[in-house]
Amino acid sequence: WTFDWNFVTSRPTCDWNSRRLAVDGRTFQLGTSCNSAGRVTAVHIPGSQLEGTLMSEIALLTHLRFLALNNNQITGTLPVQLSQLSGLDYLAFHWNALDGQLPTWIGQFQELRVLGLGNNQFTGSIPFEYQLLTNLVTLGLDDNLLTGNLDNVQDLRNLKRLYLEDNIFVDTMDVSFMAGLVRLEELDLSDNDITGTLSLHMFNYDSLSILDLHGNNIRGKFPPIIPENHNLTFMSLHNNLIGGTISPQLSNLKALSHMDLAFNNFTGPIPAEIGTMSNLRYLFLAGLNLNSGVVPPWIGQLSNMRDLSLKQTNRNGPIPEFFGSMTNLVLLDLDGNDLSGSIPSNLGLLRRLGYLLLNRNNRLSGSIPESIQRLTSLGMYCPFVEKASVNCRLISIEQCAEILLVDRTSLSGNLNTLCSQGGEPKIIGSDCEGSNPEVTCVCCTICCDDSQSSESCLDRVYLGQLDPIWENSYQRRFYQFSPDVIYGNE
Repeated sequence: WTFDWNFVTSRPTCDWNSRRLAVDGRTFQLGTSCNSAGRVTAVHIPGSQLEGTLMSEIALLTHLRFLALNNNQITGTLPVQLSQLSGLDYLAFHWNALDGQLPTWIGQFQELRVLGLGNNQFTGSIPFEYQLLTNLVTLGLDDNLLTGNLDNVQDLRNLKRLYLEDNIFVDTMDVSFMAGLVRLEELDLSDNDITGTLSLHMFNYDSLSILDLHGNNIRGKFPPIIPENHNLTFMSLHNNLIGGTISPQLSNLKALSHMDLAFNNFTGPIPAEIGTMSNLRYLFLAGLNLNSGVVPPWIGQLSNMRDLSLKQTNRNGPIPEFFGSMTNLVLLDLDGNDLSGSIPSNLGLLRRLGYLLLNRNNRLSGSIPESIQRLTSLGMYCPFVEKASVNCRLISIEQCAEILLVDRTSLSGNLNTLCSQGGEPKIIGSDCEGSNPEVTCVCCTICCDDSQSSESCLDRVYLGQLDPIWENSYQRRFYQFSPDVIYGNE
């Protein structure tokens, strides 16, 4: 393993450990911990490249209350002998390669507060016995191959964090769906097969800060009334079938920082009330068949805006000058509209801008401003790692690449100044192909020919890093199973 922490040495078992700094400045112990009688009460070995199957002898540690072997390479099933550890209050095996069905005997752990089995290969449904886990505060079964409905978790009234995303669950959202989980703070049901309609209570939890329902089959409209809410900070509904108009009452979600409504069936206008949502930093409306019109001028009032996507929303008219004053912008996506005129030169003032997507706006014309070269002055700034203290060169291209897409427009000019700049890798797409290219660019990742049908010329550009998943890169920068997070917020 990577960190041995004195394991299998002549030192006493209670010395097989090491102290580490927690996210809030406190320290916590990795390895083993013991009580005053010298009995092992905790085994915490995360991210140590442990391989193979679990040994049933772990069950001999009868005083164990804390067992966390997450982020390793453990395979096989959870041995039934672990059912003898009836005093466990923390059990975490997330990010391994465990398989089989979820053990029913976990339902016997009446003291359990944290259960993390996400990012494995478990199959089957959530056992009926899990209804008995009434002390659970955090339940993570995400990123498995689980099926069935969610009935067996809907009455766990002490739950604060419920992560069930990326499975094959089938259920229907109605007025009773998750309504009993009154203490919820984080709910992630994304990428399943949840149907039904949005109910009022989904916006009315006392403490809910994260609501992630993207990638389901939710239909209907927003509730006619959305009550004032000062807790919800993250709401993602993209890739559903929700229709009607975008409710102006969304502005009652006063604390909302991230709102993603992209790729639904919404129609009508973009409500001006969104301009009063001063905490908004991420706004995604891509792929909505909204009323045609200019980019709303009130968007310029959202001074905290970091990522803005109005892709394929029937925008027309010029690119507004006010974008040049939105100095926190990292992503500006205006792809696939009917914008006209030239690119405002003051976009070059946006020193944080790492993603500028103006492609598929056929009526954009004029020369590409020389100021665009200023966008390369990002230096060591990592668009998707806020307050990063690490060198960008240690982070993947997907996190630090600059992206400029100006293909399938009538823009012209020379982008070779971008090619000569140092810094992070770039993805550049322009109309630089054909016998009479509009753009000169020797380093463009993809060259399109504007005189021909070239809808697929950028298919090779991978923009997966733009997928707004909260646990990876947005409001939450770490998966919330750290002991200091769980026990520090009771």
